[in-house]
Amino acid sequence: MAKCKSGYYWCYTDNKCKKIPLGWHVGRGGVIEKDEEEKNGNNKNGNGTGNGEPNGGSDGGSVSEESVSKAQQKFFGMVRAVQKGESNIGGDVGKAAASMKKKDVKDFASTKHKGLPERKKVDEGLRSSILSDPKAMKSIKDNEKVNYSQTMRMKHGKNWKEFVSQSKDAKERLRPGEVKKWDKEKKKWVSNKD
Repeated sequence: MAKCKSGYYWCYTDNKCKKIPLGWHVGRGGVIEKDEEEKNGNNKNGNGTGNGEPNGGSDGGSVSEESVSKAQQKFFGMVRAVQKGESNIGGDVGKAAASMKKKDVKDFASTKHKGLPERKKVDEGLRSSILSDPKAMKSIKDNEKVNYSQTMRMKHGKNWKEFVSQSKDAKERLRPGEVKKWDKEKKKWVSNKD
């Protein structure tokens, strides 16, 4: 059995990784099973939220899939054209077309231009105030040091310096059946394995 990436499962009949269908999960032993809500039919409203609210919750937690700028709407228009086969554009447009669902792209592309800015403005006031504050900068640098040491530990199971020193020690240790003798001509220890 091969290891599949996230969101995929190993199909024993076809001997390849396949995408996990909506409403299913991978259970014990890598067997694909239907989700509990789907099995029991506990959904009150039939759309999967299970609480009778059409938008996913009583507090209005729906997700809006509309473009936030004209540029984004134009981009998704090109993505939609690629998905329909009307144009052949590569790069970011091609990647987006391959990775997104047709319905999501259609939602973004069908947004009306009226009232949308040409580009979304980013408020950089907070960032500049943080960069000018020395205390904030010190805490950011301290966090970066901690994060760096943690990633090194995650990569190598211990600190990088310990890893390097232990690898050097391992090189110097004798291997099984190895004997080192002093060579008078070379004036150094010589191994019988070299």
